[in-house]
This record gives sequence, structure tokens and C-alpha cells, in this order.
Amino acid sequence: MYEAEFQETKQNGWSNGLPNLSDSLSLPVNRTMSEPFTYLNNFNHTHHIEFEHRFNEDWKFRQGLYYSRTDRSFLSINSDFSRDPSEPITNLTRFAYQEPDEHQENAVSQTELYGHFKTGEVDHQVLAGFERIHSLFGFVGDFNFYDGGFNLVNPSYNGTKPGKAVSF
Repeated sequence: MYEAEFQETKQNGWSNGLPNLSDSLSLPVNRTMSEPFTYLNNFNHTHHIEFEHRFNEDWKFRQGLYYSRTDRSFLSINSDFSRDPSEPITNLTRFAYQEPDEHQENAVSQTELYGHFKTGEVDHQVLAGFERIHSLFGFVGDFNFYDGGFNLVNPSYNGTKPGKAVSF
């Protein structure tokens, strides 16, 4: 059996939502802390192959292989989540977070032998196997305060796009 999934997401004007404050609930549903230049590009593909062999009614062998890779880049403008809860939503600090180059890969191998047998009146089930997992994760990212004094009740979306991320 072979299964595969390919998923691509491209979104301009990407938003991570509003700050977790009760005042945010009274805002229109289309309100955002973000800017029009923000984006999310995500490409993900997974592959899964499984082989099973039955020796007889009581014994079987299974081998499974799984591979996934995600390539992602994004730029987001979000609320400063460390803000004082008493600060009004008309004076918010925002931060810019971007990862122009993120990659994640996972490879998994599972091998199993399943058996069923009896010794006298005692019924036995045996499962033996091993699993190997290899994961890689790499990224370049940047996190900076973007501006102060953003008014979420009466927003003005005219910020400037931050420079290319190189911080960590």
C-alpha cells in the first residue's frame, strides 16, 4: 500500500489573530493586527508505504516506511504578548517575526513480527520489532519589535516591511 499527500498554502496578508484580551472580542471579525505585506508560503508532502506478509493464520510480518518534508517561509506582524493586561487595545506594541527559510524532514521505518500460538491451555500473542526515526529541522528566523502605539480599535495599516531576517 502506498499513500501520499501534497499540500501547498500561499496566503498574502497573513494574520496570527488578535491578542488574547477580552476587549478583542468586541472588534469586527475581519480586524487584524497584521499588515497587507505579510505572507505565508507552506509546501508539505508526505509518503507512506506499507508491506505486509502473512506466513499463515497465526504469523505475519509488517514493514512500514514514512517520509515527510515541509518547506515554509513567512512574515507576520503580531501582538506583543508580554504586554500589561491593563494597557488599552488602542495602544498596542507589535512585533515582526519571519522565517524566510524553514525546512523540516522526518523519516521513519517500522518493522514488526506478530505471532499467535498456544502452549497447552495458554494462548499467547507476541509482537517484536523495532523502529528508527530520523528528523532534521533547520531555519533562519528574525524576531523584532515592529512598532508601538498601534490602535486596534481604529487601525492604520501603512507600516513598512521589515528587512530580511538574519538574527538566528
